[in-house]
Amino acid sequence: MKKIIRIFLNICLVTTTVTNVSGCQWSCTNYYEDYNQTDISCNYIVPDINSRTTIINSDRNDNDNLKTWLEQEERKSERWLNVTKRKKQFVANLERKIKYNASPQSIQAFNKLMDNKTQPFQDFDTLNTELKTKTLSNKNTIKIDWEGILEELKIPFVKLEEIKNELLKFYNIFATVYGKNNTLKMLYRIATVPSSRQKVVAFVKPDFLYKENSFSFIQIMGVGPNVFNPRTINFQYHIGWWSNNNILQILAHEYGHVLGNFLRLDKTQRQKINSLADNDLNQWWNNYFNSNQHSNTNKLLPQTFDETKYLVSSLAKTTNIHQPIYQKLLAYGIIRSNYGRMSYRDLFAEAFVQWILTPNMQRNVAWEKLDYFFRIELPKLL
Repeated sequence: MKKIIRIFLNICLVTTTVTNVSGCQWSCTNYYEDYNQTDISCNYIVPDINSRTTIINSDRNDNDNLKTWLEQEERKSERWLNVTKRKKQFVANLERKIKYNASPQSIQAFNKLMDNKTQPFQDFDTLNTELKTKTLSNKNTIKIDWEGILEELKIPFVKLEEIKNELLKFYNIFATVYGKNNTLKMLYRIATVPSSRQKVVAFVKPDFLYKENSFSFIQIMGVGPNVFNPRTINFQYHIGWWSNNNILQILAHEYGHVLGNFLRLDKTQRQKINSLADNDLNQWWNNYFNSNQHSNTNKLLPQTFDETKYLVSSLAKTTNIHQPIYQKLLAYGIIRSNYGRMSYRDLFAEAFVQWILTPNMQRNVAWEKLDYFFRIELPKLL
């Protein structure tokens, strides 16, 4: 009898041990990702990284430092990331490598996008006219009037010309890379928010409209009085919140969402975008602020394409970084925005801003990686 009991207890002990080991394999995934991620040197982030010699120093005292973010993550009582010595070493290696200068070839190729001879919009007046007169398939016209918007926002005269010049540059780059027609039709309307909602800085409202057993996707952007506030943007940039301190930072971030939403549509939906919108969207616009009748479009957006997932996987190409958690850390290091690190879809929007607005003197390996993605890889999908 005693022998039978001992055999039974041994079986229980073995079973418990196997269960614990098996359970650890599922729950201790970070350990196995550490183990399987054999190369954490970041020596392949760009092919010639070890021959780069010029370091681009940050103009914000490394408040966007991934190492600092990792330390803050480690102190949280509830966190998604198991911070290990190996991940810390990976981040330290990454922080050193991305500070080297971007290749002259990528900088020159990007700057060619602003060549005056080939620009889609030759001046601000031309841009403004085309944005508010673009005709859609149903003969409705796009409702974006920057001249009127800037007047409504009461932009000081000293900033007005700067904003117009930056808008012209921004739209020319966007249209050159992603197509003028896409640029004009991707967003249906930009409007100022009601005075009762002055705390709103900017947002994109995507929705599906249904009429006569048909539907189309519509995108509208709302901008508040502080959307071009240089003091606020500059302050938030220097504490690491935004990826750029250009006066268009907030607007470009929302355009990043506009592009991301457009990418999530299939070919037919892209062709129909905004086609069922009414020319006068005042009622729709007022309903957005005065009722909850419009559903959360994120649930309606097609799930066949995920722009952020595509971005993260693309940034890891040609590197030896294979484990998902390390690919995510790589993206967090390249995209220098704490706001982008807080939200899945904001990571894409902040990456877009960092690419399109970073000035020459701040273009490093991180910018070069984003330039390849947004200028070369992404247009293939459009």
